[in-house]
Amino acid sequence: MTTYKTSVLQGGPGVLPTDVDLYDSGASRHMSGFRHCFINLVKIDLKPIMAADRQSFNATGKGDMWILLPNGDQEKSCVLLKEVLYAPTMGVTLVSISQIVLAGSIVVFSGDACQIYTKDKKVIGRIQVKGGLYRVYTTHPLKGEFARKAREELSIDEFHRNLGHVSHERARMLVKKELVDGVDLDMASKPSVCESCEWAKGERKAISRVHEGQHSAGIGNEIHSDLWGPAPVETINRKLYYISFTDDYSRHTSVYFLHTKDEAFESHQAYEAWMKTQHGHQIKALCSDRGGEYLGSEFSNYLKKAGTVWKLTTHDTPKYNGVSERLNQTIITKVRAMLYDSELLKFLWGEATKHAVYLKNRTWTCALGDTTPFKILTKKKPNLANLHPWGCRVQVHDTSGSKLDGRSKIGRWMGFDKETGDGHRVYWAKKRSITVERNVKFNFEDEVIVGQLPLEGENPNSEPTTSQSLPSKQTTIEEVDEPEIETPVVPDHLGDAFEDVEPAEG
Repeated sequence: MTTYKTSVLQGGPGVLPTDVDLYDSGASRHMSGFRHCFINLVKIDLKPIMAADRQSFNATGKGDMWILLPNGDQEKSCVLLKEVLYAPTMGVTLVSISQIVLAGSIVVFSGDACQIYTKDKKVIGRIQVKGGLYRVYTTHPLKGEFARKAREELSIDEFHRNLGHVSHERARMLVKKELVDGVDLDMASKPSVCESCEWAKGERKAISRVHEGQHSAGIGNEIHSDLWGPAPVETINRKLYYISFTDDYSRHTSVYFLHTKDEAFESHQAYEAWMKTQHGHQIKALCSDRGGEYLGSEFSNYLKKAGTVWKLTTHDTPKYNGVSERLNQTIITKVRAMLYDSELLKFLWGEATKHAVYLKNRTWTCALGDTTPFKILTKKKPNLANLHPWGCRVQVHDTSGSKLDGRSKIGRWMGFDKETGDGHRVYWAKKRSITVERNVKFNFEDEVIVGQLPLEGENPNSEPTTSQSLPSKQTTIEEVDEPEIETPVVPDHLGDAFEDVEPAEG
C-alpha cells in the first residue's frame, strides 16, 4: 500500500457515483467490483472467491486502484492498493487489513474506530464502525484527478537520487526557484549523508579556480570541447571514449560516444549540424586542449573553411579548458554514484553518462543565475514529473510469450530515449542488451508487491559475479573470474586517474 500527499478532494465534474469500501480483517486479498477505480487492470484466469456468507464471486482481472481514507474533518488521504482482484458482481470494495499490515503499515482497532498509520507512525486514516462494519462511503474522482491532486511528494533525499546525485542544495534550488515543472518537494525534509556520493567522490584536495575569461554573449559564440577516455571497460555498444561539446552561453552539453579518438572530427560535424538545424545557431569558436584528436589536418582545415575560430590551451595546461575539465569530473562522479547506488555493472557507464548529461542540462548552475541550460536553449522549462532513480527496476508489458506466459517482465531503467521522445531505455541482464520501451511501470522499490518477479537474468539471492561489478555496499570484495567481454588493458578513468580539477558542485 502506497500513501500519497494528503489533500481535500471535493466533489464536482468528473466525479463518479458513491462507492462502498469495507475494511475487513478476514479478507486475504484486496477485492473490488468497481471497474472505474482500477488504473492498470489486466485479465486473469477466473479465480473463485468465497465470502463469509458462502456467497461466491469470480475474479476476472487484477490491478492497482486508488481509495480515499477519511482522516479528520473534510481531510482524506489518497492511498494506492496493489494487486487488487476485480470481481464484476461484487458490489463493494473489500480492503484487506492483513495486506495493509504486510505492506508495512500499522492498523489499530480501538473503541469505535480503526486507525491506520504509516511506518513512521503518522495517521493516514480513521474509519468509524457503522452497524458492526468498518465502512466508508466515498466518491472516486477519475484517474486524471488523482494524478493531478495526489501527486507524490518527494523528500530531498529522493529528489537527490532522481537527479543523479546532484547536491541536495542544488536540487532544492530547482524547486524553490521554480526552474522545473512536475515535482512536489517536501521543503521541510532534511538531507542525509548519501553513501553512494561518499563512495563516488572520496577525499580530494581543492585547487584554486582558474580564470576563464568573460561569459560569451550568445548561443554558439563559444563551444568548449574535450575527449574523455579510454574507459577501463567498453560500453554495451563497445565504445571506449566520449567527446563533449558545451555551449559557453547556455552551458548546454551534448556527448557522443566513440570507438577510437579519430572519430572526434565526425562527432564535431554532427554536433555542428544539430546546432544549426535544430536551434538555428552557428558555431563561431571552438575551445579545446591540444589533444591529437583535434590537431589533425582534416579537422583544422574544416574549421578554417567554416570560419570557426579555434582556441587552443597552452601546452600541458588542460585546466585552462576549465569548463570541459570540470564537466568531465562532474559527469564521472555522478556515473560512479549511480553505478554504486544501483549495484549494476561497469560496462553500463555509457548509459549512466547519457543520463548524467540529461540531468545536468536540466539542473540549476550558479554560472547561469535563475535558469537552466535546457531553458536557455529551448525556451521551455524542463519537466521532471516522470523522473526516477537511474537503474531502478521497471515492469515492462510483454506479449512475446505464449498465451500461458506472463505479460510482463522486469528490467532496469537507463533513462529516457532521445530519439523517440517518450520512450524509456531498459537494460536486460540476461541478454546484456538495451531496448526502448513505452509501456513501463515504476515504483517497485518501496512497495510490497505480491508475486514480484526477479530481475530477468539475475538470481535474486546472489550478487553479480563478474569483475566488472562494483563493490557491494555491505559485503567484502572478493576475486572472481574474468568477464566474457574482452577489453583492452587501459588506465581506469572511472577511478582516480582523471584530471585533478575543482568540482562543479557546491
